[in-house]
Amino acid sequence: MSRYTVLRGAGALFLPVLLILASCASSPRSEVARGLMALGLDKKPADCIAREMDEQLPPERMNAVADVVRQARDAGRGNRSPWSAFESAIRLNDPALTSVALKAGAGCLLMN
Repeated sequence: MSRYTVLRGAGALFLPVLLILASCASSPRSEVARGLMALGLDKKPADCIAREMDEQLPPERMNAVADVVRQARDAGRGNRSPWSAFESAIRLNDPALTSVALKAGAGCLLMN
């Protein structure tokens, strides 16, 4: 077996590992879901809210939502709640985002 064959075989093993690691990278949707869970929501409604918002908002707005949820999650213990994330989103002064957040939150919390 030549050195080239061994290196080529190692490369064939490395590529799937690299693809798996890339798929684990944080997306705004997963950051929102994890942040909402850290703020007290159960996994199912948090995932639902993140999915609904991700499907309805353009990427730049979803990034803003992820930032807001991250800030709410990192706030002092007394100020940490899903409602604090929603209040922060309202302060972005984006009526479309507020509407999507309200609909996603209400729908997902009622259905889950």
